[in-house]
Amino acid sequence: MPYKGDVLSRKNVIYGYLAFDAVSIGASQTSSEIEVGGEDYGSIYLFWTGSSPVGTLEVQAKNGANGTYRALDFGSTISISGASGNHDLILNELPFTHLKLVYTRSSGTGSLTANVTLKSKGA
Repeated sequence: MPYKGDVLSRKNVIYGYLAFDAVSIGASQTSSEIEVGGEDYGSIYLFWTGSSPVGTLEVQAKNGANGTYRALDFGSTISISGASGNHDLILNELPFTHLKLVYTRSSGTGSLTANVTLKSKGA
């Protein structure tokens, strides 16, 4: 009997890419560019500690190498505040080619880590 599934599926997963790896939030920070063109969805886990850090985080996206970055809208500002804390950001679709994270400091000091996981649905 012939095999009915002639196409093998492939599911690409990128685990634990550290866009920010305990970076100082005593100053504003911008992550490296993250290529997401072959991925379908993902998550960003943010966690921080410090001495009363206050700031905001933007997830920015662009299309193509020559595209312009723009801030993604999560419905409200992503605030970083308090001696420690965390946020989970869920990306239900990735209709762009690149992401980067931008932290804008208001006051305080501390460190921020952003752990990115990306997945494709497979064939």
